[in-house]
Amino acid sequence: MIRSKQPLRRRVIAASTRFLVTLAVAVMAVATNGCDRFDSSNAPAKILLVSIDTTRADRLSAYGYRRPTTPFLQRLAKRGVRVDNAFAVMPTTDPSHTSILTGQYPRTHGIMRNAARRSDADAPSLGTFLQERGYRTAAITARIGLDPEPRLIAGFDESDAPHLPKKWRTADEVLHLATKWLAEREGRWFLWVHLWEPHLPYDPKQPFRDRFIKRPTRDYTLYTELERFLEPDTPLKESAILRARSLYDGEIAVSDRAVQRLVNAAYKAEPKGAPLVMIVSDHGESLAERRTTRQIGFGHGVLLYNETVRVPWVTVWDDHVKPSVLETPVSLVDLAPTVMDLVEPGRAYETEGRSIAEAFLGPGEPEPRTFYLERRLFSSKFRDDLQYPETAVVDYPWKFIENEGIGLRELYHLVRDPLEQVNLFEAEPESARRLTGMLKEWRAQHPLPPQKGPKTRLAEQEARERAELRSLGYID
Repeated sequence: MIRSKQPLRRRVIAASTRFLVTLAVAVMAVATNGCDRFDSSNAPAKILLVSIDTTRADRLSAYGYRRPTTPFLQRLAKRGVRVDNAFAVMPTTDPSHTSILTGQYPRTHGIMRNAARRSDADAPSLGTFLQERGYRTAAITARIGLDPEPRLIAGFDESDAPHLPKKWRTADEVLHLATKWLAEREGRWFLWVHLWEPHLPYDPKQPFRDRFIKRPTRDYTLYTELERFLEPDTPLKESAILRARSLYDGEIAVSDRAVQRLVNAAYKAEPKGAPLVMIVSDHGESLAERRTTRQIGFGHGVLLYNETVRVPWVTVWDDHVKPSVLETPVSLVDLAPTVMDLVEPGRAYETEGRSIAEAFLGPGEPEPRTFYLERRLFSSKFRDDLQYPETAVVDYPWKFIENEGIGLRELYHLVRDPLEQVNLFEAEPESARRLTGMLKEWRAQHPLPPQKGPKTRLAEQEARERAELRSLGYID
């Protein structure tokens, strides 16, 4: 991250060696990828990617939720594609966003926890792909540390993330920066905008604070200071759970209003024409559903059930993307290759995801495919289950979750049991053996990466921000 008095810090690569490396990579990319044959006439001139932190699909009215939490996204989805079963690769912010931007699993790109670094600083990304095709690229994010440069995610000409003493930005602050950047555009552009709400604390401002609460109160302290890890038999009042969930819904409504303003600004921005817009989330949120079975209250990063990994993915590109609802489960590693395919159709891309652009252009569903999930690595030892990696495989309609260290093996049929309440591991031995073997083979092919990536020139600043993230509970 680069400090500046300007609200949006522009990267200036001063080191000649880095310039030469970047130039060499670009030249090689042109030679090997055929960028000299890139036809821009049919590609979107404007691409807006909005990631809403900590947003589970089943709390959005755009996905059928009973409360009107996302009226704008609901209208937007009717103009494009709503992916009903999109899964994050990991319910943790930095690893998941890196997978969204690279099409790689965390074990491949190397970011297995927040504030880590990508294993290969020169590895390509969606940003580098678009840079090579003439797009101006930028990232405006709402949380300290979620900045492409220190995470070693190449491909962004400009980036802006908070710096200490500021820990995060409100949606209004992010909107101010993003709309200003959009107003200054002339040529082709790609903008990634990250919104913080509805991350803990659930503390939306009025009129959203009381929008879904029947009996408002002046004291919300109890509902904004919520425990993630619970002691066995910890009592949680049902009224407190319901109120906290209502505040979470209010935060989602804040995000929906921000998304509306961002999308409107993207349409007005130069060059003229409809932008390609993708709205996703990096992960969902536990809302005390597993308080008795896994002793987890509110938060994310620990469990791999659908409430923390099933996320929204809405795509709109007027006159190109056909309005539809896709039911086939997909992974967020599919997002980057899908955008690449919409920009330059028919090419092969080196990612672990696959393009579902053909289904977006419709009609039809993408081919079913197996994909994998895992939770972040923990260094703390205060809970037995956190000492060991926990992974999962989705081979629809089956989902298998395993933590070998504590003997956890859970098999769910997601069509018959979308809330994952009935463990069929013993009752369905054939499916259990098959998915156990698939997950074991994937782990063998994807060993855990080293947990220290290449050093950066921002090491001292990163150390301060890591300490702050640790104090906030984002890393341990």
